[in-house]
Amino acid sequence: MNACIGAGGGSDAMDEAHNAARMVRVLVVATLLTAVLAAGARAQVWLPDTAGPVQSIVAQAQLSPPLRGPLGAGGCAPPSPARRWAPSQSIVESRATGIGVETWALIFDGAWASTEAAVFTGVATDAPFKIAWRLTGSGPLHLTATAPDGAKSGSSSGPTPHGSNWRRPGDEWGSTFLLGQEGCWQIRASRDDGFADLWIVVSI
Repeated sequence: MNACIGAGGGSDAMDEAHNAARMVRVLVVATLLTAVLAAGARAQVWLPDTAGPVQSIVAQAQLSPPLRGPLGAGGCAPPSPARRWAPSQSIVESRATGIGVETWALIFDGAWASTEAAVFTGVATDAPFKIAWRLTGSGPLHLTATAPDGAKSGSSSGPTPHGSNWRRPGDEWGSTFLLGQEGCWQIRASRDDGFADLWIVVSI
């Protein structure tokens, strides 16, 4: 009986050591993932399991750098934050101010006139102004543009679901608008879970 107790105690000790080693490996992976996400980079991490056959854990993160500046607010005070989208220096990425959904926009037209805000010059009042969207949540996407004089309108085309190499959370759509006035535009994107406002300043 004593021998059985001794054997059991040894087994318990081995189990505790094994669990402790596993916990250390989990903490290492968590630390590496945190570093990857903070750097906005892509990384691969392989972790051997010393208790059996070698297993691999692959962690990948493809995130764009965070935007500088505060989120946009009513009257474009301030406009939504923006930066050049790295894969194409002619496209500007912006983040909308949302409730219940995370919302990003890629702006394809106009000349970016700021270093960190959605301000555009050279916008043609009679030509489509292209914006792609990524929103979290569920349900269809609805778009409403409010002009500087308060007039409301929908998009001139879209929203059309599609995909691309743009790495932001949620589903992706394409759309165009006719921005026929200079000044501050509020473009609201909404789904079943919430809505977000993109505040942009345009001039001809």
